[in-house]
Amino acid sequence: MIHSITTQARAILLKAADVIEARGHHRGDYAPSDTRSDLRTCPVCVLAAINVATNHHPVTDFFNYGMDEPEAQAAAALAKHLGLAECITPHELTDVVGEEWNDAPDRTAEQVTAALRECAASL
Repeated sequence: MIHSITTQARAILLKAADVIEARGHHRGDYAPSDTRSDLRTCPVCVLAAINVATNHHPVTDFFNYGMDEPEAQAAAALAKHLGLAECITPHELTDVVGEEWNDAPDRTAEQVTAALRECAASL
């Protein structure tokens, strides 16, 4: 079972990196809240990219996931890879990975995609 989780998380992280490369990186929320933004194509944060990579709406809140779900497993692996936290809840994933790491003022799309790919390679 662990191997399956690792395989899923790896695939999700790699696809999330592709999502950010294709759509762009967003800071401050899952996606722009501007009503003119098309949520199918707009820039997204790292957690929204994980949502898109798993065929969910980009602004699906991580509070909706259990830690045993693939989205949360992928985000938790990223948090651990970044040295942010080892065992965290979906609420903490939003705070630590989304609001603190992704939303850092100097965070770039290149840094986000590199972290996603490096994390996937380490699994």
